[in-house]
Amino acid sequence: MGDANRVRLSYVEEVTFGVTPSANLTDVRHTGESLGLDTSTVTSSEIRSDRQIVDVARSSIQGAGDISFEMSYGAHDDFFEAGLQSAGWSSPVTAGPAATFAVVAGSGDYQITDSGSGFGSFVVNQWVKVSGFATAANNGYGKITAAAAGAITIKGNGNGVNESAGASVTVVMGAQIVNGTTEKSFSIEKHFEDLTTTYELLQGMSVDAINLSVVADQIITGSVSFMGKDAQGDTSSAGTGYVAAPDNEVMNAVDDVTRILVDYADFASTQITFATVNNLRPKNQIAELGPIDIGSGTFNVTGTLQAYFEDNTEMDQYRNFDNVSISIVFEDGAGNAYVIDLPRGNFTSGRSVAGGVNTDVIADMAFEAFRDPTEDITMRIARFVG
Repeated sequence: MGDANRVRLSYVEEVTFGVTPSANLTDVRHTGESLGLDTSTVTSSEIRSDRQIVDVARSSIQGAGDISFEMSYGAHDDFFEAGLQSAGWSSPVTAGPAATFAVVAGSGDYQITDSGSGFGSFVVNQWVKVSGFATAANNGYGKITAAAAGAITIKGNGNGVNESAGASVTVVMGAQIVNGTTEKSFSIEKHFEDLTTTYELLQGMSVDAINLSVVADQIITGSVSFMGKDAQGDTSSAGTGYVAAPDNEVMNAVDDVTRILVDYADFASTQITFATVNNLRPKNQIAELGPIDIGSGTFNVTGTLQAYFEDNTEMDQYRNFDNVSISIVFEDGAGNAYVIDLPRGNFTSGRSVAGGVNTDVIADMAFEAFRDPTEDITMRIARFVG
């Protein structure tokens, strides 16, 4: 009898759709899974006087299911990349540490100057992590709005405080992925370890959806939904070995969410969720059992945002159907961080709800993101190594 605690998940990216390469498999940290084979059938319509069905034919199969997880740095980056159909994570860029950096305060943003001209490779719209300034308010995460070799301007981290050069400062432009059109597929293996030689291999598994939930007082949780080619049982591993998953700490909504931003200004929230969908479809063909490929549709990003109701700011944005940006910054105890950034969207529903006696009025919002015409993206995820 299989024990759920003994199910080991591992994966490898495929070079050819539905073909498992000879390589090590990477372990997946997870809290549960529903991966398996879906079968479609067609029932014969032949008429018989005894009312019996002549045959039931198998018409198609495909791999499908979800992997649930608790968020930790580095553990699911390959799936995030595939879920955005990104061309790949960019390389981080570091300026400093040096004592050549100063701050010029602004209004809704601030400028960091560098007499050493270390910002030559920094790019507008990417996120940076600033550390080392003597004034704490000048440190943190911000989004570049202007960049030159001798200065960058960032928003999303307040107004800044004037500070002269002298402290040893480091500014890192994080690696990032953005939504694109690069399709990826994985072979995913389930090893029922208490049954020793019992395995299931799912091939051609493409990421259809990613869900992320951040709720006050809770661990940050998520799930990845897959659509694939097939699944088959085996008595040995399909890989040449295993690579351990990163073992960074599990993130929670108390210690590890540093900022939630609406229009790059702080927003006090009780809950925020994100959902991305690639609208995948199987490509079936005569004489082939299972899809020969997986097709992609539009990239949709939706979510919800809840907060204690304090004024009409967000409700007016909903009522006026104003464009808004939504961002969230995660950072674990070791300084490893993610930023999820939606540059353009709308609140698609909104209620200020008095749910009952002895309760608080809650602003309950839903949003949908779409292409920002300036940045030409819908979503980015930036990451920073502590």
